[in-house]
Amino acid sequence: MIRKLIPALLALALLVPLASPLAGQTPEALLGAALHQERVTGNLQAAIEGYRKVLAAKGVPRSVAAQAQFHIGLCYEKLGNQESRKAFEAVVRNYADQKDLVTQARARLASGGEAGSRQARLLWDNAIDFWGRVSADGRYLSHVDWTTGDLAVRDLRTGESRRVTNHGGYDKAEGEAEATSISPDGKRIAFSWQRWDKAHKTEGSYQLRIINTDGAGERVLRQVGPKGYIESYGWSPDGKWLATTVEDDGGDREPNARIELIAPDSGQRKPIPTSNHRWQANITFSPDGLWLAYEVAPVDAARTRDLFITRADGSSPTESKVAAEAELMGWSPTGDALVIRRSENARTRLYTLPVSQGKASGPETPIHVMSLERAWPLGITPGGSLYYGQSDSRLEARIHRLEENTGLSTEPLARFEVQGGGFGNNFGNLRFSPDGNRLAASHSLQAIQIRSLQDSSVQVYTLQVKEIRRFEWMPDGQSILASAVGLDGKLGLHTLNLRTGTSSFNCPISRGLVLAPAPDGKSVFHLTTDKLSSVNLATGEERTLLPIKLDSQGPLNMRISRDQKALVLTSFRFLGVYDIESGELRELHRRQTETGDSITVADWSADGKSIYAIARPGMNNGEREIRIFPTRGGDPRRHRIAGAYRDFSLSADGSHAAIVHDERHAQVWALENFLPAKK
Repeated sequence: MIRKLIPALLALALLVPLASPLAGQTPEALLGAALHQERVTGNLQAAIEGYRKVLAAKGVPRSVAAQAQFHIGLCYEKLGNQESRKAFEAVVRNYADQKDLVTQARARLASGGEAGSRQARLLWDNAIDFWGRVSADGRYLSHVDWTTGDLAVRDLRTGESRRVTNHGGYDKAEGEAEATSISPDGKRIAFSWQRWDKAHKTEGSYQLRIINTDGAGERVLRQVGPKGYIESYGWSPDGKWLATTVEDDGGDREPNARIELIAPDSGQRKPIPTSNHRWQANITFSPDGLWLAYEVAPVDAARTRDLFITRADGSSPTESKVAAEAELMGWSPTGDALVIRRSENARTRLYTLPVSQGKASGPETPIHVMSLERAWPLGITPGGSLYYGQSDSRLEARIHRLEENTGLSTEPLARFEVQGGGFGNNFGNLRFSPDGNRLAASHSLQAIQIRSLQDSSVQVYTLQVKEIRRFEWMPDGQSILASAVGLDGKLGLHTLNLRTGTSSFNCPISRGLVLAPAPDGKSVFHLTTDKLSSVNLATGEERTLLPIKLDSQGPLNMRISRDQKALVLTSFRFLGVYDIESGELRELHRRQTETGDSITVADWSADGKSIYAIARPGMNNGEREIRIFPTRGGDPRRHRIAGAYRDFSLSADGSHAAIVHDERHAQVWALENFLPAKK
């Protein structure tokens, strides 16, 4: 996510269409065009030229010029060019009044070491996937080809990708490849296979498979139960073991994940005992193969992780916690340190954490600053190169008029950047107030912005929490209920009083991702894949209203009707209406095949007679539709919309729709010479 790296000027620049004939005549528009080249197109040289045009423009405001100068440094840094240092020095020297940018420039100068000693190389622009690992020599990257659901491999030297499996597409294959991991020698790939055939309901949906990179020898190594899941994270240095996490029974029950080492030749399993049974992610062998490092989310879907080390032979009954609120990038080639990252002000700082005999043995040392907040680890090679994926995602809120014939007006009335949260950034982004005169939107992980649709004023409210997960307006329209990770690291419900600007803790909650405050304001409806329940805001007591089975490969959502008598419930596979008084659930849509249409989010029309839903037709990720379902049943009306959209909210009078547009640009990079020299 991008937070605070580009201030309000970016939102202003986005108001000017990139194709406008006037786009090149204001410094702000020039800055917006250059940002587009850097962050969306990925053409760094063109972006640098664009930023230089900003600096050369007449009457350029100092805040705009400082941003252009700073982004020249970012572009050169990504290119591994020592000119980055000169660009950051120019920010410090020439724009002392732009304190935030000067602070960021100084941080990069302080962490940069000797100019030119560190190099970041772009290996794959517009990457379609990086759910995999690199081979030990850094040449090959395993990944998923999402156009067909096949396993694929990318030659990072030649830039060529090829499919390793060829199952004929989603419908014919009745499944898809998921998490992948290539062997150190680049000759074999382990991958998860999600089954959609009829037998998967009794035998299990997920298998761990292995195949040679030439496409030969595909076979099943491990299969889990009907509601289980398995993912391979990496191979031991000698190629004799695969580090996997296995969960026998998923959903919303007590965590039961565990680490299993699986021999790729024989299928032998070796359980690794851990005290925490939340999902153990990013499991990585030490270079000598004796230790395993991994990360665990302290609460469900948290952005940060706790990092642990345990013995790879399974002989230790306990693990050692070595870091908190960090994420694991891998082991140093010598095995005496972990490389970890922490997110700070919309960028990532890398650190080395010394370790010895499975425990932390010294303080962390900062070694590098990245320009973006997120970086997915793909492996650290024995030669000391860090491979990682970056997805520069900009979530832009757009307010449209709601029109009968087209669904949404062609041009939005307003645009502004928002912060995503939850599964797929699908939660808590946009909500119209009960009277429809204000729009609540995510501002940061800790803050909510309230926009007036009458005078366009904006107020930002900060909650005393670590991370807001989801928020909804309370029925009185004077407060907002938010599920959030508190400062104590625990998930709970908090109320934001808009009159006073203060927030207060209500009660703990188990999941808190799908909420709808009840009409009385004293309880909240809570939806999981297993049930619809009611949670008392004073006590936290949860009462089941409806057992339900919402198998979903995507986000759940729920909205209360305008008359507060019904709830619309959605998952990728299902859309239905729940009558609060009678307890009846009426189905409006259910996906008939695994490759069928998916519903991402829905809201009520003004008169309550229709449900407006955002849908993805089939497996085509590039198309979306607005579908208008009659609440009493029947075929929906359809309107195509361009682009990938996330959250969605309708005003009370049905005149306006607010929607989040998701614009992503993925790349794979290699960072070289980033580790400090041994003394």
